Amino acid sequence: MKYFITPELKNISGGNKYDKNVLDYLYNIGFKIINIYPSNISNSPLKFLNILNKIPKNSLVLIDGLIAPKFYTIIDALIKKYKIILLIHHPVSYENSKFGEVSLKLKERAIFSKVHSLITVSKTMKKVIQAMLNTKKMIYVIEPAVDYMYFNKYINKNENHNIVCVGSVIPRKNIEASIKTLSHLDERWTMSIIGKYSTDDRYYRSLNNIISKLNLTSRITFHGEIENDDDLINLLIQSRV
Repeated sequence: MKYFITPELKNISGGNKYDKNVLDYLYNIGFKIINIYPSNISNSPLKFLNILNKIPKNSLVLIDGLIAPKFYTIIDALIKKYKIILLIHHPVSYENSKFGEVSLKLKERAIFSKVHSLITVSKTMKKVIQAMLNTKKMIYVIEPAVDYMYFNKYINKNENHNIVCVGSVIPRKNIEASIKTLSHLDERWTMSIIGKYSTDDRYYRSLNNIISKLNLTSRITFHGEIENDDDLINLLIQSRV
């Protein structure tokens, strides 16, 4: 039997949709795989170990990289018992730091270097992960697909002047680069930023400081998280870039 350990996949995110698509595809082709999501469990490694110990020995266990750091103190025990493969959308250590949070980066380096093999989502991310490893490791790239609905919608070909950024408002998205690009375009151009954010977040505040300094307040809109697909598609087709 094969097992896929993920976060709870209820929240909307690119990583969660990727994981759900993996599971749906495997189920549809008759592949026997069990999804385990350790919800509402503290960061105690022993509690995670208790869950994983119920998995039969020598099983193939695929683990989403988002929760991999929680296994830091038990990874040696896991690799002796199971064939561990990590699916890494992006290292957690880079979530809120462009250069990687050092302590978390060291944990991920140890975990990534010890597992059987790795899967990631782009050639660029493969290079990032390779630079983190202590040893040579097989890294497979499986790029994300695009939902059919985005191909089947009418595309507005009007020469509009809006730039859209889609994704969580976090440092590794480098949204400030797009904001600075807008400052070099004439005033016909506007920007829509779509993605989850908190008004108390340091990065969100830093973006607003940049926007104010560049006098772009009237040309940039933060839309927050858009859960309705049709609303999202309408904003996308109204944008040129």
